[in-house]
Amino acid sequence: MDINLESLKNERQQLGEDLSQPDAYSQPDYKIKTKRLAELNTLLDLGQRRAVVQRQLEESRQLAHGDDELAELAKEEIPQIESQLSNLDNELAKLLIPGDPNDTKNAIIEIRAGAGGDEASLFAADLMRMYLRYCEIHRLKTDIISQSFSEVGGIKEVIIAIKGDSPYG
Repeated sequence: MDINLESLKNERQQLGEDLSQPDAYSQPDYKIKTKRLAELNTLLDLGQRRAVVQRQLEESRQLAHGDDELAELAKEEIPQIESQLSNLDNELAKLLIPGDPNDTKNAIIEIRAGAGGDEASLFAADLMRMYLRYCEIHRLKTDIISQSFSEVGGIKEVIIAIKGDSPYG
């Protein structure tokens, strides 16, 4: 994977300068710039870690050509380093794919018991608790807009509003 770290560093520096201006907070694109700066920091960190692992791999391959104990250790180390490099490449690939602009908007979840009687309402209640727990773990704010219970303690219907960064996961 080949990314241009220099252009990303230049963009990060420019954003840093823009955000350090006294009136930066009052600019309409302040939130967009801070979010892009956070993305760039993550990308550059991964890119630098990848460069270090790439160097380690090259050094191990050079050492592996010898006949001593060090060469044997280097040969054993190469698959582990290649695995690390592959994992970093996968992470970078995920970050470099442009996200859908709707991914950062708020979400509304509707859960209805449907067919199945009491079992369906109990399952709907479990599903609601699962989503609420997921939101809690990911520090998303939830508001129950509407909720109606069944006779056995389950949920006939619930509507939940989810707010925060990337509520779609």
